[in-house]
Amino acid sequence: MSDLSPRGGSGGMIDEVEDNFDAPPDDAMSIASSDTDLADQSSTRSVTGSIFEQQQLIENGRRYANDTYYMPNDEVEQTRLSLTHRGFLRLLDGNLTLSHIGIDVKRILDVGTGTGEWAIAMGDRYPHAQIVATDLSPIQPAYVPPNVEFEVDNVQNEPWTYGEPFDFIHMRNLKGSFADWGSIYREAYRNLQPGGILEVSEIGPFRVTGSPPPDQSQHNSERTATPSTTHHDSPDTSACAIYNAVRKDAASKAGITIGLEHLDPILLREADFSIQRELTVNLPVGPWDTSDAKQQILGKIALVAILEMLEGTSIRMLTRELGWQVKEVRELCMKVQDELTSPWARAVVPIGFIIGRKMTGAEAGQNEV
Repeated sequence: MSDLSPRGGSGGMIDEVEDNFDAPPDDAMSIASSDTDLADQSSTRSVTGSIFEQQQLIENGRRYANDTYYMPNDEVEQTRLSLTHRGFLRLLDGNLTLSHIGIDVKRILDVGTGTGEWAIAMGDRYPHAQIVATDLSPIQPAYVPPNVEFEVDNVQNEPWTYGEPFDFIHMRNLKGSFADWGSIYREAYRNLQPGGILEVSEIGPFRVTGSPPPDQSQHNSERTATPSTTHHDSPDTSACAIYNAVRKDAASKAGITIGLEHLDPILLREADFSIQRELTVNLPVGPWDTSDAKQQILGKIALVAILEMLEGTSIRMLTRELGWQVKEVRELCMKVQDELTSPWARAVVPIGFIIGRKMTGAEAGQNEV
């Protein structure tokens, strides 16, 4: 496995994930939720009332922040976000960032904070830093460390108006959030101190590398076909391949990308960032990789998180952009679930990181010579 060498400490949350991931998936999801409750109890400052008010835009049985963003913000999604946070902690050996962050950091921005767990952990780790965390949804805990501030904000609205620049900007799991990543990176650059760091990380589309036994292949092909999938031109008739292909089609129609395209270093360089590091790690989905204990734990976390996200990441896009019926979406998700949990499945999911740095004036001058 590639050397991650992360920096930035975490709390002790990862131990609980490791200890409990021998439990069935349902128990694992309860574990993920319980850590948020603990964060609520140990925090010291209340979020303003407007932040804690829940938005109630219901569509196909899921709750959303607005009429455009494709991901829900309901309790099911919050549980998935919590579990994904634990997955990143485990991947980074209990650390919160891949970047080198000095203990003297003063201002940190977390874009798309979700449930706010990363921001809260950073507030605890860097008690003298101001942590500003933004999201479309006010789904963060009611009590937070005194140096953490949550804001409901859409960073697509230019220019950003945070008043003072930041030393570190963090973006994680925001694929499909922005049609123009170039403008987002330009604003991030503008809002960093000289020498400041931008870290972007993302989970890519999973893929199944194993194959079913010959006697199951025809059966799988027949049961995967639905009125909306039989016309899709794909050489792979597995449910997983169809799921990824139709989501990509729907995202294209919506004018967004849902892979790792926004981690392209060209986008950051065009915003004047100096690329410090790029890294992609392929994780197992499920406990099939027995090479070491860490891989097995990561595989369990990845499997539960992906199973929880199948409907949430597809139902709004497929019904709106491709005209699918809700029943068709859920049938496809069930077939994907069957494939991912089959004994023959050898699924993997890529996790990508890119780190950019805003050069100081002296460094920029040297580059011009």
